[in-house]
This record gives sequence, structure tokens and C-alpha cells, in this order.
Amino acid sequence: MRARRSTPVLAETMERLLDVTLRAENDSAGTERLALITLESERALDRLRALPVEQARAVAFAVLGGCTAAEVARHEHIPLGTAKTRIRTGLRRLRDALKEGSRDGTP
Repeated sequence: MRARRSTPVLAETMERLLDVTLRAENDSAGTERLALITLESERALDRLRALPVEQARAVAFAVLGGCTAAEVARHEHIPLGTAKTRIRTGLRRLRDALKEGSRDGTP
């Protein structure tokens, strides 16, 4: 089971967190694997940025920041149900966009 952060990540550090997280995955890979991971990471990050801002922030806090839906709700000053919906809808849209991209060969 994945450990959760005790406090949400500050909004100003979200971009840095994304970059550090993606770069950390790449450090131990070989050149060919590094290129593939970089391409996949860039695709995922592009899709994340294409989401509505509210959904992108909720997904980033939950997935990369390790926040629970309750922590996302407190940080964003929204009801818990709204936070859950933004996370779920954002993840669904990301999954669908990545599937569609892999089917038609789009990066």
C-alpha cells in the first residue's frame, strides 16, 4: 500500500514535483528505456495539462502529492464529494486520452 503524505503539497511546488517525480523514474533506466519512459511521461504530462485546471490539480495532488480526497478537499476549499468527483473524472479522462493516443499512434 502506498504511504500518504501527512500534509498536501503546496500549489506553487506542483510543477517541480511533477518534474522531479518524472525525472526520478528515469535515473535508473538504460538509454533506450530512458527514451521510452521520457516519451510516456511527456504524453501523460501533456494529457494532465489538457484537463480542466480543477481536475488536473486534484489528480496531481492525489497521485503525485499522495493526498487523500479529504486532504484535496481541504486544500482546495471544496466539499469532499466534489474532490472525489474531480479526482475520479480526471483519472478517467487521462486513462481514456492515453488509450486513444496509443490506439492511433499519437504521442
